[in-house]
Amino acid sequence: NFPLRDHDLRGPDFFNVREFPNITFVSTRYQPTGKESGQLYGKLTIHGVTRPVAFHVREIGAGPVPALPKPWGGYLSGYEATTTIQRSDFGMDAYAGMIANTVHLHVNIEGVRTSG
Repeated sequence: NFPLRDHDLRGPDFFNVREFPNITFVSTRYQPTGKESGQLYGKLTIHGVTRPVAFHVREIGAGPVPALPKPWGGYLSGYEATTTIQRSDFGMDAYAGMIANTVHLHVNIEGVRTSG
């Protein structure tokens, strides 16, 4: 909700979305840490740089939701995944020392059971 800041973040000093339009994560393994939590390990690519990261994953809820029409109805599960990265590790070091290097990532995931 701050157009000038959003423009700067999309520009070459930060995400450079013209050259690097996608952020990707490819998981390599999942390690349960409890009944409804775990660590999801993988490779995160931002700004053309790939680094290993681990997300803490927590199940928010799961169960049947028959009242909703497809594709939202049926058995749904919700998760949140969080991690912290250093933006300089991904080649984004503009204004180092002036603005924070630590970035907290928070991802919300909704799964829809397709069979079973």
